[in-house]
Amino acid sequence: MTDILVVGGGEEKPAGEFFSTMDVLATGFLRKYGVTHVGVAGHPEGSPHFSKEVAIEALRMKKSFGERTGAHVRIVTQFGFDGEKFVRWAEAALRSGSSVQLKNTYRKIPPLRLSRFMSFHSVAQKI
Repeated sequence: MTDILVVGGGEEKPAGEFFSTMDVLATGFLRKYGVTHVGVAGHPEGSPHFSKEVAIEALRMKKSFGERTGAHVRIVTQFGFDGEKFVRWAEAALRSGSSVQLKNTYRKIPPLRLSRFMSFHSVAQKI
């Protein structure tokens, strides 16, 4: 396995010994075991757990990790509801010096029953 997605953080108390994605990246395990491609989480619609500035700084740190180690780092996002917000977020990330690959996972959501849409909306409001 040479390509993984590392997602961490967002909780007041970690479930294990790692508090954030950077904690995992800093262990050296990825390089030791031949991982050369790393996906990290992006938050184009924000997060209730940290500010936009903290998120941008985290992307800078992950970019720096890739430069130091030679790992190919990409930002992965889940689906979203606001394409314009995604574009603004991507532009801000690029302006801040985060030149890691943006994996555009935004897709047009197919027509849904109202109850199904509301379940997505309910989850999104908690994120």
